[in-house]
Amino acid sequence: MRRLLSRCCLVIGIGFTAIASQADNIKVQVNGDPVQFSGIGPQQVNGRVMVPLRGVLEKLGAYVDWVSATQTVVASRGNMDLQLKIGSRTARVNGQDVNLDVPAMTLGGSTMVPLRFVGETLGADIRWEGSTQTVMITTRDAGTGGDNRTSVRNVVTTSEPPREPVRPTVREPVREITPAVINSLTHNHRSGWLKGGDVLTVRMRGTAGADGSFRIPGVAEQIAMQETSPGVYEGSWTVPGNKPLNISEAAVIGTLRMPGSNPQSAPLVQAGDTLQVDTAAPRVDDLNPAPRSQVQKVQPLISATLSDQGGSGVVQEKVRILLDGRDITPESTVTGQFFSYKPSRPLNAQDHTVEVYAYDKAGNETHRVWNFGVVDNEKGIDAVETDASGTLQPGDVINIRVVGQPGGTATWSLGPVKDRPLREEKPGVYVGSYRLRPGDDMDKAHLIASIAAPSGRKYTDTFEKVATVRTGPPTAPVITYPGPNDRLTDPQVIRGTAQPNSTVRLKIDYTSKVLGILGVRGTAAQVDVKADKDGKWETKPLDVSSMLGSRGTEYTLTAVAINSNEERSQVTTLKFR
Repeated sequence: MRRLLSRCCLVIGIGFTAIASQADNIKVQVNGDPVQFSGIGPQQVNGRVMVPLRGVLEKLGAYVDWVSATQTVVASRGNMDLQLKIGSRTARVNGQDVNLDVPAMTLGGSTMVPLRFVGETLGADIRWEGSTQTVMITTRDAGTGGDNRTSVRNVVTTSEPPREPVRPTVREPVREITPAVINSLTHNHRSGWLKGGDVLTVRMRGTAGADGSFRIPGVAEQIAMQETSPGVYEGSWTVPGNKPLNISEAAVIGTLRMPGSNPQSAPLVQAGDTLQVDTAAPRVDDLNPAPRSQVQKVQPLISATLSDQGGSGVVQEKVRILLDGRDITPESTVTGQFFSYKPSRPLNAQDHTVEVYAYDKAGNETHRVWNFGVVDNEKGIDAVETDASGTLQPGDVINIRVVGQPGGTATWSLGPVKDRPLREEKPGVYVGSYRLRPGDDMDKAHLIASIAAPSGRKYTDTFEKVATVRTGPPTAPVITYPGPNDRLTDPQVIRGTAQPNSTVRLKIDYTSKVLGILGVRGTAAQVDVKADKDGKWETKPLDVSSMLGSRGTEYTLTAVAINSNEERSQVTTLKFR
């Protein structure tokens, strides 16, 4: 790469027609220091003086690289990114097209561009000192004042070398630009999960007297760091507890910038250890008996599902279940996905309270409370009959018959199949059937029937036998938006299709190669979304404002479908910039 860089050079666009011998004696100074050229020196082509690229741009404090596959020079200085292709009259500066008065060309194997373009792009003053045949290049931060706006003044464009300087050359005080360098970047959290309220402390070592900061793409914007001792910078970030974050590979990226009107930044550096962040508490769903419902059985089945939606995962050993304040966990069946409990003694005809405590590996806690009633003097649901038991497969038809209070609205649920209606075949007798489909996976699920009576009371009952359905890994999800030609928006919505009732796990990873010199990578967003009964899914608007967002960053969106048996599909991948 260095051999390629050393061959790159720059056309200095000073419009005069010096003879070849004069051109060979042309010298270049940057901030008062002569530029030493290891290869070809300043030359003249078609009235333009050419100066080797590597020496000039690096003296100007820019980073330079050469992309041989596309014959493109890329350079950066401060907040400027430049891309220039050989033979083109158009360059890309910070994503915008800029025209050149002379096309980029190759001379003796070296790349050439006009000086005016370079000066306007990198922010430099350019003067011609005729007595010494010297091009004087001064960056704005080398003087005593000014701002960071680009300015190129008094560039000679006559057809002959000037006999006198356009104005007396006044040497401004020259300050050597100290390059910013990051030597190391570490943090205090090298394993385990971060939850809301945890504090991350980041330490960076590098050039003294600079402005340090760090960021966590997809999680946190630039966070200022204080120089606690010469060349040692420290900063901290408190994990927010007011919004859900689930990211398993979040990168910590450090920035160091020298102060001044035209600041020079060090290449980005990424800490060796990524972060695991989980601020979302586990979920307790599919509550049975349903909240505020009534059951006629005095020993009803009590159950619920447990999930952590792509987070650190439920800790099975920490799940606790209470019934009317009594810890029934030892008498319950508990897994990382559900719990169930059947009282060994009849419950009194009254309201009862169920409490569930669940924790994930990051330490986030959920406390779910609901009530149900036991009745023995009113008609609710007398019987639930179904052939939905044992091991079933797609294509099997299950039949449901519920006997209870007439004139109501009856529904049933089984695993991922939720709230399917029943028709009242005759007063108090509700029937229905359902053909199992791919995606209706479940493991030891109970069919639950409900009747909403005309009085407004809701009754539930549970079929005691369990059903298991295994249809194999789901099909790979399809991402319908964004497409490969779409750009990220803020906020970003992602939508697509997948196997019905499956969970689609989405990740947005990024890779940014800063001018081909330094690469940073990590996960910027991670979210789970449920496909509906028709297989359609859509995320909530995702905040992408704190993603890396720089030019040359490539994003990889991956999606995988997961069924209720934790079987996974093949991964769908989409790359975009």
